[in-house]
Amino acid sequence: MVLYQEAQEKISDINEKIPQIEKNKKEYIDKLILVEQKETEQKESASSFMEKFKDFSREAKYRIEEKKKKELEIKELESEVDGSRCGKCKSLIEAKNINEYIKKINKEIESINVFIQEDASTAKKFSEESAELKAKQEKLKGIRSQLEQKIKDFDSQASSLRTKFSELSRIKEPKMESDELIVQQKIEDLNNQLKEKKKEQEAESPFEDIIKNDKEELKKIEETVAAKEKSISSLEKELPYFDYWISGFGEQGIRKWIIEGIIPDLNKRINYWLQFLIDNMISLSFDNELQEKIERNPADGDPYIYYAMSTGQRRRLNLAVGHSFAYITELSSDAIPSLIFLDEVTTNVDPLGVQGIYSMIKEIAENKQVFITTHDPDLLKMLEGSSKIKLIHENGFTKKV
Repeated sequence: MVLYQEAQEKISDINEKIPQIEKNKKEYIDKLILVEQKETEQKESASSFMEKFKDFSREAKYRIEEKKKKELEIKELESEVDGSRCGKCKSLIEAKNINEYIKKINKEIESINVFIQEDASTAKKFSEESAELKAKQEKLKGIRSQLEQKIKDFDSQASSLRTKFSELSRIKEPKMESDELIVQQKIEDLNNQLKEKKKEQEAESPFEDIIKNDKEELKKIEETVAAKEKSISSLEKELPYFDYWISGFGEQGIRKWIIEGIIPDLNKRINYWLQFLIDNMISLSFDNELQEKIERNPADGDPYIYYAMSTGQRRRLNLAVGHSFAYITELSSDAIPSLIFLDEVTTNVDPLGVQGIYSMIKEIAENKQVFITTHDPDLLKMLEGSSKIKLIHENGFTKKV
């Protein structure tokens, strides 16, 4: 009984910690989404930046070629001999006319040189702007990496707590005689009184005003940071993306980007649900060709073959994969259903597997309304206290009782 009571207290503590971890994780996910949006904006503006640079390069190249043509023309004129005949028009060549024409071409070259000097200054500005954009890109990548690592840490903490929850849930409440029940009730009453006393002690804190002031100061700092971020947002919209047209539509381009973007989230979500369904003892992941890999956790070099696994194991893997694909669909469609229907979800699943499915149902029910139809006595017992809908089939019609 002592072990059971201690287990229940630890379960209660875990149930308080997990929502806070999920809340903190969501805050970092929101920040990560904001960073990814900024990166997307930079990529979109990079195309415009490149078009400007290409137009400038074409004009600068044209002026340099024009100057070379003029200089070549002068060399050809200087090689002509006074009194000879022109190779083009066959008329007599006069040195005076050649010199006048050379002066005219030199003036044109001087005018072109002015533009070339301006092009050199413009090219320098393009180079400085490109270097600045690269530095900002690296800064965003660093922030994104830090946020992703923090989210992984939250997942690890939640996974550890859920594993502990699963272990504690296996400690069953012992059967007791009437005298033992009376003693147990008294113990529970005393524990409740102890909790109330702790709440009373924690209600009054000499640091309440300090904490309140710190929170207000933190809010002001966050507002200042937000204002700073807004003021520099225009500077973070440029990103060099010079190889976009070369690699963007190839085998290593958009297709790889989409698959590589989806697969990590899919694998992460699958193993997130396997924490509940199989106590994290089996891991499943897909590669970029959508070939699955099933192995023990931790891996021992001996992978599972899906069709050689038991029916109950395959059913739980199917639940994890199916719900994870639904999650990816929600992300891509911006549509998040609020209802889920599970019909005879524990068919051919052993009692331990039923416990895992129940843990998954509880997790889903945190954010969605779950409807379950089942004849499984173990699952029905776990669902005691949930709302029930009774149906009756009569005269060829099914209706609510």
